[in-house]
Amino acid sequence: MPFGISGANPFAWLYLAVSLLYLAGVVLGPALALYTAAVLARERDRLPSRARALLLAATLTTLALTVLRFTPALHDMHRWWLD
Repeated sequence: MPFGISGANPFAWLYLAVSLLYLAGVVLGPALALYTAAVLARERDRLPSRARALLLAATLTTLALTVLRFTPALHDMHRWWLD
């Protein structure tokens, strides 16, 4: 990391933020996708079509990225973040 890892280095803060988002996405992504799917199923008639499409796209994207993290193509990236 440029300029070393210290509290005064803005790159360290950026790296920390991205790392926390990545790790939180592993845990919270599938849970939020499941909740969103439940909301879509329960509130199907009350949601406008644009909101339904957006929620469905977010759910499918989250599930796809979660699955892709553990495929051989992205395994090296996943291992790099966890190191």
